[in-house]
Amino acid sequence: LGENMETDGNAGRGWQARLALTFNRAGDKTILARREHAGPLVVQKPLYPEHIRVCHAIIIHPPGGVAGGDQLMLEINAEEGAHTLITTPGAGKWYKANGRQARQTVHIRGAAHAVVEWLPQENIVFDGAEVDWQTQVELEQDATWLGWEITCMGRTAGGESFSSGLLASAVSVRQNGHCLWNEKARLAGGSAILNHPVGLGGKPVFGAVSPNARVPALDLGGGVVIAESLAICEWAAEQAPSLWPKDAKTRALARAAATEMHGGFGAL
Repeated sequence: LGENMETDGNAGRGWQARLALTFNRAGDKTILARREHAGPLVVQKPLYPEHIRVCHAIIIHPPGGVAGGDQLMLEINAEEGAHTLITTPGAGKWYKANGRQARQTVHIRGAAHAVVEWLPQENIVFDGAEVDWQTQVELEQDATWLGWEITCMGRTAGGESFSSGLLASAVSVRQNGHCLWNEKARLAGGSAILNHPVGLGGKPVFGAVSPNARVPALDLGGGVVIAESLAICEWAAEQAPSLWPKDAKTRALARAAATEMHGGFGAL
């Protein structure tokens, strides 16, 4: 399945793994036309639990967890008219860093009329982990992407919290060269944002999904989902009034930025 890159002559490097998948449309069926891998990152045989139009692929990382120094790179290409759903067999585990950062880079490309569903199981970030996640999505005209990320900070079942370490993530979604969404986040272990109402509010598990193809989306529970940036900012400000700047002009500029996000940064 791959060779461990951590050797006596290259101590501390960790696992280096890459997986590239290409899905094509063949008549009414989506097929896995190409798969290439290096290191411990593989995919099971294509599955069709829904219909032959939708090709399911399960990505497997045989070591079972990601340690400090590991680097995982995934490339997923859906050619014109293809429809694929990508998932994982279980929760991703990101171990204590021991002074080394672990990184995962995902690059998804959807050609015209393609559909890519990126629905991995949740990620559990252990206390002391140093994690960098990078996700880049590039869509052509009429391509569709549905993705989610579910994260648990610390092994809460054992009473562990995320008191040290760092989770850094970046998500970029572009269609026909235009920016639809560009988000970056940094969550430091033990930081105030983990418990602040505008942050995680003391909830160690969080996630994001856009079921109506609009981003961002905030699930308030009870079937209520807000999918517009300005409305989300206004809701957050009601929970923590200090969120908006006190100065009227600066507050107006902040609302203008939220409205620009709502518009999808069309000028870009």
